[in-house]
Amino acid sequence: MENNLKIASPISHLFENDNFSSQIMDLSDCLECRDHSLDKGFKKQELFHCDLQVIHKFSTDDFNYLKEIKSNKKDLKLISFHLASCYENPLIKKGIFHPQGIKLSIKEMKNNATENIKQIKNIFGNKIHVSVENNNAYKTEAYDYVTDPYFIRSIVNDNDINFLFDISHAKITAINTSVDYDLYLSKLPLNRINQIHISKEGFNSTGEVFDAHELPSYTETKEILEFIKKYNTLKYITVEYYKDPLKLVDYLTKLKNII
Repeated sequence: MENNLKIASPISHLFENDNFSSQIMDLSDCLECRDHSLDKGFKKQELFHCDLQVIHKFSTDDFNYLKEIKSNKKDLKLISFHLASCYENPLIKKGIFHPQGIKLSIKEMKNNATENIKQIKNIFGNKIHVSVENNNAYKTEAYDYVTDPYFIRSIVNDNDINFLFDISHAKITAINTSVDYDLYLSKLPLNRINQIHISKEGFNSTGEVFDAHELPSYTETKEILEFIKKYNTLKYITVEYYKDPLKLVDYLTKLKNII
């Protein structure tokens, strides 16, 4: 593959069917583990996408959990984290964060990130890379600061880590904050990109955009090819689609042939 680029498929409920899991793995260069699939024993689990937010203060239990990940995942090469909400314990309604609990300031979130990432690097060592992912912004106060490209860039650059770019999240943020998509992209730390999450956003019955994890269209696929040409730091592409396994297998086949 060009620049050793790898297709990394997330371990999901689709893997409960042995036939489909075998086909998905055959079309993937490696797998991306999630918290719910920590105990799965599939081979080539090179990536772990963790629900912990580095901008929130980690507890001893959180650090012990990370040590468990390190111990269990012998093939691990990259662990990624969220920048999801400025509230420590946001209320979740229909997949959207709403204000609840303590709201953190930018300074507090940056300090938390610095302390957490320092310990994360100590746990995983210099052979396992660390990334943070851009979140999607919805029109609630719970998303203040965290989807701002300058904030994301500061977390990445100040802590010398990598960037996991989620295409759908960026598009949703641009729409909900009334910012031109290309302008939003230009301010993100794309020079440190090492993974892409690809899917297509959706719109509900009232016309509101949301993170639907639909099958990528030609537009998203074309965008990926442009990223491959432009950024030689890009190592992994992950298709976040969890509905029809036949459609996923078909798309992975096409993607593998293209790249």
